[in-house]
Amino acid sequence: MTEQKKIRCAIYTRKSTDEGLNVEFNTLEAQREAGENYVKSQAYQGWVAIPERYDDGGYSGGSMDRPALKKLIEDIKRDKVDMIVVYKIDRLTRSLLDFSKLIQILDEHHCSFVSVTQNFNTYDSMGRLTLNILLSFAQFERELDAERIRDKIAASKKKGIWMGGCIPLGYKVENRKLVVEPSEAETVIAIYKQYKVLQSTRKVARYLNQNGYENKSRYSPKLKNKGIRPFSAATVKRILANPIYAGKLAHKNEIYEGQHEAIIPLNEWELIEKIRKNNIEDHVISSSRYPEALLKGLLECGTCHTSIVRVAEKRHNIIYEYYEPFKKKKEGDHSCEIRNIPTKELDEFIIKRIVNIIKSPKVIDALSKLIAYEIPNAGLCEIIKEIENPKEIFQKLPRDTIRHILRSVIKKIYMYPDHLVIHLTAEGSSLLEMSKCAVISGDKYDTEKQEITCNIALTRKQGQVVLVTNNACMDMVLVKAIAQALDWKDAIRLEGYHVDTLAKKANLSRRYVTKMLKLARLSPSIIRTIVKGKQPETLTLTSLLNSQMPVSWKDQEKLYLY
Repeated sequence: MTEQKKIRCAIYTRKSTDEGLNVEFNTLEAQREAGENYVKSQAYQGWVAIPERYDDGGYSGGSMDRPALKKLIEDIKRDKVDMIVVYKIDRLTRSLLDFSKLIQILDEHHCSFVSVTQNFNTYDSMGRLTLNILLSFAQFERELDAERIRDKIAASKKKGIWMGGCIPLGYKVENRKLVVEPSEAETVIAIYKQYKVLQSTRKVARYLNQNGYENKSRYSPKLKNKGIRPFSAATVKRILANPIYAGKLAHKNEIYEGQHEAIIPLNEWELIEKIRKNNIEDHVISSSRYPEALLKGLLECGTCHTSIVRVAEKRHNIIYEYYEPFKKKKEGDHSCEIRNIPTKELDEFIIKRIVNIIKSPKVIDALSKLIAYEIPNAGLCEIIKEIENPKEIFQKLPRDTIRHILRSVIKKIYMYPDHLVIHLTAEGSSLLEMSKCAVISGDKYDTEKQEITCNIALTRKQGQVVLVTNNACMDMVLVKAIAQALDWKDAIRLEGYHVDTLAKKANLSRRYVTKMLKLARLSPSIIRTIVKGKQPETLTLTSLLNSQMPVSWKDQEKLYLY
């Protein structure tokens, strides 16, 4: 005869308050006794009460944060319990949401529960049917309540009644009504006044922060300083777009007359709203009109730890694309010290590092196999193998393929004010180790972390922002050339040498010596910068000899250093 399977029953008891728990036979004991008797009545089905006690005295059923209940759930997950026995369903929980979560846990671990005083048992099919019916009605009741609340809010706002929520800057609440707060109202007026002049939420936020205007931290309860926080572009935008300052209330897409006093005249608010919408249309360029940025998803700010996104703006009919930290884009310039970087400059800077890794045919062959394995593309390997100059890989291949090559080699790029860190993937690291002279001079490679660190600087060159290396690495060729030019200058000025004589003595052409003598006219500031190795990457001997060198030292510094 087959032995009947035992069903291990855990008796759970609960009382909302701790009143009366100190007596010998309290309500928890009564619940447990009723549970034990019920288990005995089901002994013919193999039910056995386990000795472990699960008693929560003085805990509300509106939360699952109860020690005995947590212990019970852990035992269920460890397969120590087959059935939960409770005096009434509300002893287990009073929250329908928690109830559904508990049922999910029970189902996952093949456990059921039964109510002693109610005809409810999830062990059989009828009990489960009852459960589903109860949950369906509960869902129906919740939706009815939500509809009633939405209808009440809509009806109240049509009458201009403020229905609560975050108190807008410039107002306080008295008798559940909005009343103007004079000190804060001055800040609101300043915001609208400055936006009319500056027409930039970011510039307005900077103006407010620099001039000591205070912004309440109602939207950031986790901040330690709950009274005051700096203004951000997002905060300014929210205030400008809120019709509540014009004495109105917004609901859905409708605006109704409010019962509170306006801070900004309606015609002034409408004018600002028109300016704001025109600025959005003129300045913000839809990203769908442009291909995805090559470094999308790879860039992260090392200071504010948010992703760096591509932003496109139109100013004076010229479109500018640049990378900007998301926090800075959202909260304003004060929130992050990383400067905006033109997308083209940063893309070329990173590609130059990757090109240096895949210079050799052996590495290109390994790269082509990697790409072919991850992106099946007929003829792609052949195209890569036929390209002699690695730079042409990033010129001839489709943009999507280039983006995938970068993602195959680079795991993440962390940006800092004066340097960036390229964290390579395992494949990128193996390609780098396979390559000879893979790291550009001045960059540092950490083998253990698989990271390339590049010192960088943003400077201006002919009105354009340029990204350059800032490696403090002395260019000995350039330094020696300047020293030679200064010696020749002294020989001509002090000893009376002629250019032809110097050229013959140095076994060089007269034309070359003449070009070299230009270096003696460099400003002392430029020479000191070159000797320290802090000159821009673009400032080389070739670029100096082939340029039209200005006579003025100030013009030279503007041309070569900035």
